[in-house]
Amino acid sequence: MENTIDRKTSMATPRSIERVNAGNVFDFELALKILENDNEEDLREIILLGLKLLELDYLGGSGSRGYGKVKFTNISIGKEKFDNLDNVNPFDESKSDNYKSLFDTNFD
Repeated sequence: MENTIDRKTSMATPRSIERVNAGNVFDFELALKILENDNEEDLREIILLGLKLLELDYLGGSGSRGYGKVKFTNISIGKEKFDNLDNVNPFDESKSDNYKSLFDTNFD
């Protein structure tokens, strides 16, 4: 249970919030179909960047209260294995041109 407080009357209004307790572990699998003209290395980078950005943000509501934080561990992409995403930096300016090019898509 949590409370909201009316700032004028100081009256508390209890409310229940559904959430998963901190420390729970979930299995996660992502399947990606590689098409004929796809660059597998670029797709791998996009996936790692997206997962890292998710770690830096949150899932669901009330993220400003600390809910929805996630951490990816024991990651396998093909034959590559990662303990975590600590070395993935989506804000690395030295790679920013590389990251931008990952999203340049020509649908012609």
